[in-house]
Amino acid sequence: MTHGVTFLLTLSLSGLLPLACLWDYDTLIMERSAVPTALESIVGYFPRHSKHYYRWRIKDRESTPVDQRSPSDYDDIAVAYEKLNQHDKAIEVIDAKISRWPEIGRYESEANLATFLIHAGRLEEGIEHIEAALAINPKAHFGREIYQKRLVEYLLQKDVRTNRTHALQFPMRFDEYLYHQRDENKSAEESVDEYEAGIRGLIGMLRFGNHDSPVLLAALGDLLASQLAPEQRDSINANRLAARAYLVASYNSDEPARTRNRELAQAAIAMQVGESIESVEAELRAELIQAEQLQRRIEQDEKNWGERGENLDEMFAADYGQIAPLVVQPRRSPQRLVVRILVLASVAALAIILLVVRKRRHYLKQSAAN
Repeated sequence: MTHGVTFLLTLSLSGLLPLACLWDYDTLIMERSAVPTALESIVGYFPRHSKHYYRWRIKDRESTPVDQRSPSDYDDIAVAYEKLNQHDKAIEVIDAKISRWPEIGRYESEANLATFLIHAGRLEEGIEHIEAALAINPKAHFGREIYQKRLVEYLLQKDVRTNRTHALQFPMRFDEYLYHQRDENKSAEESVDEYEAGIRGLIGMLRFGNHDSPVLLAALGDLLASQLAPEQRDSINANRLAARAYLVASYNSDEPARTRNRELAQAAIAMQVGESIESVEAELRAELIQAEQLQRRIEQDEKNWGERGENLDEMFAADYGQIAPLVVQPRRSPQRLVVRILVLASVAALAIILLVVRKRRHYLKQSAAN
């Protein structure tokens, strides 16, 4: 691939920046807690560190003499640089870790290095290290690397494919791409399981990568519109969740992706009785405000802790290990409304029938008396 094409790919795939998964101190803590629901992941309502924290972490881990640092110290420092958008520095730190410990923590090293390379625009190298991580541990990170790799490959094909060499036609949704890439020997049930795993993988990438990535959100919308994993069923059905994912993706996209994501959001609820994109968007904005308020509180707390000389890891774990649930605005189910109307109509019809029967009897009695 020429340098020019690589440069264009880097620009066109800027949404890939959050696609890869990171391994550090935070990952271990978060994986012990419950995975957030699809709704929380879409709106970003879960605890996330601020820039204050990552600057503190670098200073804290680098206070340990180099010869006494552990492999996890290197992971923590590298990921902190990555979160501060210093991709080259992150690569430098993880390379130093691999040189010092080529076998210890190699999965984490490969997964992190894949992330850093993709963020730096070195996409093909990034995929190589995703494959290396998968070869070591294909089931780690809830299998997220599998879908991270498929999503990167999907976007690469989407941007550079030609009709002469590829049978797939774009624009194509991510769920459609997975369908074309499926193993035809798998049963229908196994194919559904794969979609469900994809949903879980994308939710994990939103939490461990960048929660507002338009690429991840649109891909999640694609899968939610096709199949909803049983454990993700909550007060909002799959189509409305998909619409939310597409809408948030549209907020973070430029044209023409912004318009396409809004169109997909509208299509997701087109067959919903009594539903409109305006009602979904009104609910979504209320949920996004809650997420923003949570993040502002975290940012202020981490700033204050740092100024007081507190250990930010300990303070964050103590204060944000559990948070209040996201408040979802109660709404009347369109189906329940239809049932209520039918019941009222039935009662009214019965009342009319009884009234007619009563009047008929009264008329017959009067006729008999005469």
